Amino acid sequence: MARPVFYYDLSSAYSWLAAERIRELIPDADWRPVFLAGMFKLNGRSSWLFGDEREARMREIEERAERYGLARVRWPAGLPSSVLDLARAATVSKREGREVEFALAAFRAAFTEGRDVSEPRRLEALANASGLDARELLEAIGRQEI
Repeated sequence: MARPVFYYDLSSAYSWLAAERIRELIPDADWRPVFLAGMFKLNGRSSWLFGDEREARMREIEERAERYGLARVRWPAGLPSSVLDLARAATVSKREGREVEFALAAFRAAFTEGRDVSEPRRLEALANASGLDARELLEAIGRQEI
C-alpha cells in the first residue's frame, strides 16, 4: 500500500495548521511541497487573502491555532516576497530528506513570528536550523529544474 501523502504550501496558514498535527494523525505521511500560486494561476483563481473573506478566515485560523494548543498567530506583513523561492526551497529540502524539519521551521517563522520566510537571509537561517547546507539551498533555488 502506498504511503499517504501530505501536500503543503509554505505560504498557506491552513497548511501550517495541518503540518503541526499531521504527524499525530498520519505519522508516516509523505510530505510533498506544492506551488499553490501556480495552481491558482493555472485555474484562474486567487487566494482568500485577496477577497472579502480575508478577515473572517484570519480569525478562523487564529481560533483553530488556539484550540489546537499552538502558538499565537503573528501574521506576516504580507505574502512572502518570493513564493517561488519558498516553493523551490521546500523542493530542495524534500530532495535532501529534510522536508519536515524545514517545513515546520518555515511555518513557525512565518505564522508565529510573522516573518517573510522567503528572504535569502531567512532561508539561510531555516536551512541551517533544518540540517541543510544553506549555501547549497540558496544556489539550488536559482536553478530552473528546481
